Amino acid sequence: RLRQRQMRNLASALLLSCGVPMVTMGDEYGHTKDGNNNTYCHDSDLNYVRWDQIAADPNGFNRFMRLLINFRRATTALQRSSYVTDRDIQWHGELPNQPDWTDTSRLVAYTLSDGQGGGLYVAFNTSHTARLLRMPAWGGRVWQPLIDTGKPPPSPGQRPGTSSQYASRGTLNRSNWRSVLQAASDAASAAAGAAAATAATVRSPPPPAAAAARPSSSSAAAAASGRGRQLSLAEVAALEAVMKRKNDELRKRLRLESR
Repeated sequence: RLRQRQMRNLASALLLSCGVPMVTMGDEYGHTKDGNNNTYCHDSDLNYVRWDQIAADPNGFNRFMRLLINFRRATTALQRSSYVTDRDIQWHGELPNQPDWTDTSRLVAYTLSDGQGGGLYVAFNTSHTARLLRMPAWGGRVWQPLIDTGKPPPSPGQRPGTSSQYASRGTLNRSNWRSVLQAASDAASAAAGAAAATAATVRSPPPPAAAAARPSSSSAAAAASGRGRQLSLAEVAALEAVMKRKNDELRKRLRLESR
């Protein structure tokens, strides 16, 4: 369980970072070479893509990775064409705006703005002891939990981010033995996030259901209004079209800036 938790920690830290994430073959399902760092001469499972592991997904990690990627692609705060500035990010500790940068600190938290009044709150606790965190107030909004690596991946079809909310100055108590990462968004975006996660569940087996995404189109908002049902194929296609258009626009901006 500890190893699976650490895999979720590292995958979340990578895919919630700005820039271009680097994922190597097999990372999406937890491929291991059993400690061998020089396998060039091995014609065996050490170097093969384990399609059986992807299909079976015994620990839910592949589903977790797929939804993390989906969440990243649909989250405005993580889709940037320029570097993060002090206006975009605020650092925190157990209390808002009071980070602890000492050598003995085992906690870091930050909020990342999307430039539209919303954003993410992310916290890492690498200590073996529980920490009680007070989250910052964002204009009277509430925080919606999206990702918690201290918990096993949800079962297929279970929706993320719909179980509870935190008041804008609420507290977050994490008692997991190892690292915890909590990402949250304002409640106004939570419904759209749940809809996008549901869209991912009907694309192909095994269905991912570990994180939430946040599309920004009218079709996505309309799909979000039906949070008690499975999305139709037409609604899934509409959400995917929105995500593809956003990615195309971002690539176009990056090409123009590189000239």
